[in-house]
Amino acid sequence: MNYNMNYAGPDIKGGAPAANELTYESLLGIGQAYRYMPSFSAGVPVTRTGMLYADFERFHGSGTQTLAPNQPSFIDTYSFQGGDQISSTYHIITMRIYLDDLLYPEKFPVSKLRFKSIWGLRYISFTQTVDSATEDAVAGLPGSSFQIGTNFIMAPEFGLAMEYALARHVLFRVDGAGFGIPHHSDLAETSATLSVRKNNLEMQMGVKTLQFKTTPQKDEYESGLFITPFVGILWHF
Repeated sequence: MNYNMNYAGPDIKGGAPAANELTYESLLGIGQAYRYMPSFSAGVPVTRTGMLYADFERFHGSGTQTLAPNQPSFIDTYSFQGGDQISSTYHIITMRIYLDDLLYPEKFPVSKLRFKSIWGLRYISFTQTVDSATEDAVAGLPGSSFQIGTNFIMAPEFGLAMEYALARHVLFRVDGAGFGIPHHSDLAETSATLSVRKNNLEMQMGVKTLQFKTTPQKDEYESGLFITPFVGILWHF
């Protein structure tokens, strides 16, 4: 279970085609994420030193704002005017599958301090809705300004992790992974975790971050940074 920190929300930004046409297509801070967010993870050993994991998380939130009087914005297919009251929502689903494998030192039993490599594939889907009560009132038609946009990222992830056994059943871990190409989409995730295991039950707590940007080669793209403390329970079969 994750807990979202105070955050104005991800941004919708005008991409390269919009900039070339001198069209402002940005809407920043489209909503505070809801506080509690479920996440799921499952893993299976695939080698003597490696675990294959699958993760799932969902972020969602909503917000309202008023456009600056001198700053109209063209979002999706609708031209919102300066001074409009804007309501927005978003849903983000992120999934990844990755191999977490021992990198150094390769000895058994494993040392208290060890380093691991991360090789994975991540998918992020982003859906946002935007509408304006003031535009609907001018048009005399509720919902006339409603717009929905979707985007996604699918990219490999490469990273490193450091683990240190504080005690026989207590482990501290920090890790980071990501991928990016200049002027295209990018993503990165980091985490710090303290886990305590007793028999088949493992308790985890820590904090992690997720940063992403969809490709700016489209008329509009999305970017966000989520910082989430978390607690979790794992069961080892």
